[in-house]
Parts: sequence; structure tokens; C-alpha cells
Amino acid sequence: MPNDGFTCKIGGIMWRVKFVKSSEISRTAWGTCDHPPGRRPTICIRASMTPAQRIDTIIHETLHAALPLLDEAAVRSTATDIARVLTKSGYKHAE
Repeated sequence: MPNDGFTCKIGGIMWRVKFVKSSEISRTAWGTCDHPPGRRPTICIRASMTPAQRIDTIIHETLHAALPLLDEAAVRSTATDIARVLTKSGYKHAE
């Protein structure tokens, strides 16, 4: 996991992805995605998670960025399905 985050293009827009301390994000959130994206759109991912939680959350917030019209239920179930497929295929996050 890059300590300082990274940038990547999602839906034609450059996004910054940051891994943040628990104190920098709502206690009820695993991640956040700027809606609507401003000048410097940012996805924040809680740093203190298991690898399985992390991949699910990264996919979840990326779906919000790429397809902002999807409702939360669709994002949640799709992200979990994709994370499950990646995990079963042998994907492992390099630490």
C-alpha cells in the first residue's frame, strides 16, 4: 500500500487516492469519495483494515467515482462481488 497515496484516472478524471488514519475519517466509514468531484477529487481509504476489507473498499469507492449515479446498494453488492472474484482468483495485495 503506497504510504502517500497515488493518482489515477477514473471515468476520465484524475483522482487522488489516499490511505488515511482512522481519526481522519468518520467512524462509520471505511472510505469516502468526493461527490461531486471538485478541482482535486479524492478517494480516502481507511488504512487500518484487513486486506479483504481494503480491496472491497477500494473497489466500492472506485465504483462511486466511475459511476456516481449508481445507488449505494448496487455499489455495495457489486464491489463485494468483484472483491470475492479477485480473492478466489488468487489476487493478493502486496504489502
